[in-house]
Amino acid sequence: MAVKAQQEHEFAFIAGMQCVDFVNTLRGRLERPRELLRTYSDVVSWSVASGGLSEADAVTLRTLAKGDPTGAEMVVQRAVELREALFRILLAVARRVRPAPRDLDAFNRELEKASPHGRLLWQDGAPAFGWCGTPTLERPLWSVLRSTVELLVFDQRQRLKECEEQTCAWLFVDETRNRSRRWCDMGSCGNRAKARRFRARARKSTDD
Repeated sequence: MAVKAQQEHEFAFIAGMQCVDFVNTLRGRLERPRELLRTYSDVVSWSVASGGLSEADAVTLRTLAKGDPTGAEMVVQRAVELREALFRILLAVARRVRPAPRDLDAFNRELEKASPHGRLLWQDGAPAFGWCGTPTLERPLWSVLRSTVELLVFDQRQRLKECEEQTCAWLFVDETRNRSRRWCDMGSCGNRAKARRFRARARKSTDD
């Protein structure tokens, strides 16, 4: 599924968990990188589309950003830095190797800032995790941090994979029963990989 944000970018939500979709907000990472989180409004729009923010909180945050453009720009920088550290962490997990300490440190610095705002709530007769107080500019990052902890602490991390399309570098959680998913998206990367194999077979047939 893809959601357009402010008619500027197209956010894709195909990875299976919010934190993995977050690291996929850099398109064409290996060939022609295209940044989807260029402004604070982009960060807020992505968070709303991913389910991390309510529309009401988004209105509040955009108002705060207008009053503090420097602070909002700093959050954009932090979001990108967090995404890149998180990409390297999740890529290492997908490849079954230990993440670099510097990337874990970068993640934990953001987690430490967010942790005091977390609360166990009781909503509609059931326990729920939520955030307390008035939203602050870095609020869009908090749900990404929580999603990451949920992915890595529980067994779902064993299903984390790297797209097999050579030029992609997107990650996803393989939710198929037999863990047979190979591409982030069958309609794009899957078809490109199949076309590449077809051309390779055709060339081999010609050479023979």
